[in-house]
Amino acid sequence: MNPAYRNVVIRVEGKIPSCDFSIVTACNPKGQINSKESNRQADQKLRDALADLTPPPLRATGMSPDQSHQEPGWTVWDLDESIRLGREFQQEAIYRVTRGTLHLIALNTAHHETLGPLKDFLVH
Repeated sequence: MNPAYRNVVIRVEGKIPSCDFSIVTACNPKGQINSKESNRQADQKLRDALADLTPPPLRATGMSPDQSHQEPGWTVWDLDESIRLGREFQQEAIYRVTRGTLHLIALNTAHHETLGPLKDFLVH
C-alpha cells in the first residue's frame, strides 16, 4: 500500500457526519495515475452508484498535505458497502471514521491502521 495514504488531509463538504462513515474514491484505480477526464468519469460512476443512499453521500476529498494531489470521493455509511465499492472501483484502500477516529483499510489484505483523530486530518 502506498505510504502516502497515511499522510493525508481531507476536506468534507457539508457537516461532518456524527455517525461512522467511510470515504471511498474511484480515482486512480490500482494506484495508477489516470487522466483528469478518466477520473471525472469514474467519479461520476461512483456517484451514480451512491444515488439511492440515505442519507445522501457528502463529497469528501483526500489530498496530499500541500493539496497538489487530490482525489475526490464520497462518504458511505455502511462499512461492507464501502469495501465492496472500493474493490469494484479497483481502489487499494479506503478510509473509515469510527467515533471520530480516522482509519486506513487496505482492500487487498484487510490490513487496518488507526491514523488518529479525524479533526487532525481535516482542512477547510
